[in-house]
Amino acid sequence: MTFLIDDRMIEAQASTVTRQQHHDAWMVLLRDVTDREERKRDLERTNQRLESLIDSAPLTVMEINADGEVLRWNQGAEEMFGWHADEVVCEFNPMVPDADIAEFDLNRQRVLNGERIQGKEIQRTTKDGRTLDLLLAAAPITDPDGEVQSIIAVLDDITDQKRTESGLRSLQETAQRLSEMKTETDICAETVAAAVDVLGFDVTGLWMVDQGDRLVPANVTDAAADRFAEPPVLSRTDDPVQQAFEYDDVHVWDPAATDQPVYRDAADLTAVITVPVGEYGLLAIATPTEAAVSDREIELLRILGSTTQAALTRADREADLRRQNERLDEFASVVAHDLRNPISIAEGFLDLA
Repeated sequence: MTFLIDDRMIEAQASTVTRQQHHDAWMVLLRDVTDREERKRDLERTNQRLESLIDSAPLTVMEINADGEVLRWNQGAEEMFGWHADEVVCEFNPMVPDADIAEFDLNRQRVLNGERIQGKEIQRTTKDGRTLDLLLAAAPITDPDGEVQSIIAVLDDITDQKRTESGLRSLQETAQRLSEMKTETDICAETVAAAVDVLGFDVTGLWMVDQGDRLVPANVTDAAADRFAEPPVLSRTDDPVQQAFEYDDVHVWDPAATDQPVYRDAADLTAVITVPVGEYGLLAIATPTEAAVSDREIELLRILGSTTQAALTRADREADLRRQNERLDEFASVVAHDLRNPISIAEGFLDLA
């Protein structure tokens, strides 16, 4: 037992001592264990702090044993993958799809052999079936004798980063194709196709400013055409359109807040995204889902709008240059004809002489 004497922790151990021809006696051993108990409390506080740090980390922190069964599953893992700790602890790691079992076993064996893994890109599956791109760091956990007992792994979700990289590569390819196009029709079709293929916005259309300062539909997706019986002609004075040109930037707004019946009456639309294309027109996208438009998508739309504006500007300049060259050719032809006529008359007089 332990007790306090003058703020010191004293441990008492009592035992009986049997002596020949005498009654048994008690022997009490007192030992000052204050330092030991303080070190024990410090260790407990440190362990509690580490437990708190692991559980509150915004990343997935998990521990698995040599068989791949989960021993620890922090709050970050629950939020990232959807399984609660009581669903996965003492079970085989549920995030590993069948196609990646061999890779998982290889990584596990490397760490069990004492190797550390840092910055390895992997893919894992969530409870609801989504595939995440992840950055893996893993290290062995050893016992006091240095034997590997388990593995601690930290996973960072880089799905958005990978999608952004993929989107940028795709937009670079789109920019290359746009730079080779000569007509407004082709440029509009390529821009709308990029909004669908690169960003996944099926309900998309591009409206161009006509000579009457109206916005007329130049190209719309089939999904947009199915949703609206006839794509509307818009006015630059309409509130959403006017704001889009005033902001001169990507703008997300609520269709229910506008007076335009074409948007207000579409009850399943939760957001409309407008992307100005300079003074040429407006790329409009409707989202029929409740998912929020991400910063990544807004930035990629901003790049697409700027790329389309540059392509239209270049196409206009090339068209003006072609028209100028045609007028120069026509003028040169007239001048050449006028010069040839006097020469022909002079040659006729010489022939008569």
